[in-house]
Amino acid sequence: MQRIQDPTAVSTIPPVPTLTGPVGYFTGGNPSGGIPATRVRAWWLNMLMQELVGIVEAAGITPSAAGDQVLTACRAMFGGTGRLDGNGYMRLPGGVILQWGLAVSTGANTGVVFPTGFPTRSTSIVITEQNAVGWETTPKPTIYGASSQDRFGFQCRSVRISASGIPSYESGLGFNWMAIGY
Repeated sequence: MQRIQDPTAVSTIPPVPTLTGPVGYFTGGNPSGGIPATRVRAWWLNMLMQELVGIVEAAGITPSAAGDQVLTACRAMFGGTGRLDGNGYMRLPGGVILQWGLAVSTGANTGVVFPTGFPTRSTSIVITEQNAVGWETTPKPTIYGASSQDRFGFQCRSVRISASGIPSYESGLGFNWMAIGY
């Protein structure tokens, strides 16, 4: 969406004239009923053009003659972008990124790599048990924690507590994780 480019265009936006008449909707008019058609005036077209160009520029896009810039800008500012699958992410307006995934422990420390790196930093990681089999008749809960957290991933520490209360590192424990950052 770019501003009009035409030999008759002016370089600065003209002022809006004093407005008269009712606020309402366009009509095609009715000549037999004496109702004139609504006139589309330059100030109104300039207002629409400025609104649309403003949306494009607010998304950081340079206005051009491309036909999808307003849609692209709206998606960038409000719809988020990302990858929506088992290990995915969503970029939100304002620069916040949510990431999530599934993994299986390989022992005391399991390396997890984010689907996409955070531009600045990850601020929070939450880990939950994927399949709470340790909570059956003989409780063996699992405790998870994140360490060595950076922009690209973290180490998941997983400890299973036996029925007698003894902790042990185990491999093969499925876990879900979610990270927030910007």
